Amino acid sequence: MGALVALGVALTVSLTGHAGDWGDVSPTAGIDWIHVVAATTWTGGLFVLAALMLRDGPRWPIALLADAMRRFSGLAAWCLLAVVLSGAYASWVQLPSVAALWQTVYGRVLAAKLLLVLSLVWWGAVNRYTVLPGLGAGRASGVLERLFRIGRLALTGSSRVPHPALSSRLAAYVTREAALAMLVFGCTAVLGESTPARHAGHLEHRSAPEEPVRITMADLHASGGVPRGWSFTPPAGDVARGRQVFVRSGCFACHAVAGESFPPASGVGPDLTEAGEHHPAGYLLESVINPNAVIVQGPGHTGPDGLSIMPSYADRLAVQELLDLVAYLRAL
Repeated sequence: MGALVALGVALTVSLTGHAGDWGDVSPTAGIDWIHVVAATTWTGGLFVLAALMLRDGPRWPIALLADAMRRFSGLAAWCLLAVVLSGAYASWVQLPSVAALWQTVYGRVLAAKLLLVLSLVWWGAVNRYTVLPGLGAGRASGVLERLFRIGRLALTGSSRVPHPALSSRLAAYVTREAALAMLVFGCTAVLGESTPARHAGHLEHRSAPEEPVRITMADLHASGGVPRGWSFTPPAGDVARGRQVFVRSGCFACHAVAGESFPPASGVGPDLTEAGEHHPAGYLLESVINPNAVIVQGPGHTGPDGLSIMPSYADRLAVQELLDLVAYLRAL
């Protein structure tokens, strides 16, 4: 029962995070759930081992210590495989390009997290391939194991740890791994509160200055009828009236908005809880009056014909109502 509850809690983490943007029932949410379960199983075991090793490790019989570490090492290896594969998929989904790793806040935090995970993997490998054989857990003989021993021999001049120091060295290594895991969790928390790199372009538009553009008619014609770098910014509307338009138009039937007292949404359309955080006013207005101008591919966006499932409100709302509705969406 406890395991089922833990799996359910892990699922809520995925559904309320960035993976939930793709829909509750989607491959992205499912893969993120696998990532959370594997990562917490691995690191949770590390925390327990670190606590036990610091308290009772030196008094454990060598055979018991070797058996416990061998079992955990096998579990950690499978968890690591799941973390790497699911993490690679998540990076592919959230990063529009490799350059986003150093050009966006989200990418830089992700890069720091990857470095910490590599450090965590390194110390886990040191335990598995140098300490455990000395405890009698069996000398690994696979290709990766042999390569690790050769690499460590080249770097340190030794591939084994003196037997008298095994227990204390193991406790130090496991504690170091647990500390690195805490830092990884810290980066994960920051990523959860950061705007994914795939939305970086929207933020750039949002942060663009909204001062009036001053230009002569000759220059306007010379640049194709619009100023260079032009983007449409609607006049300011009223947020309170915009919420009334949202309710009167029945938008809540398809779109969920966290924190509002609207009836439960059908989930047909995308969640609008952070619409104002991700999209500028011009994009939101265009989405309301001309949904097929930009077709977002994925669940909750397109129908069987490949077009947007969002109906046009160009002939249903007055200009002021549109401006007020956009003001409400921008306030989310």
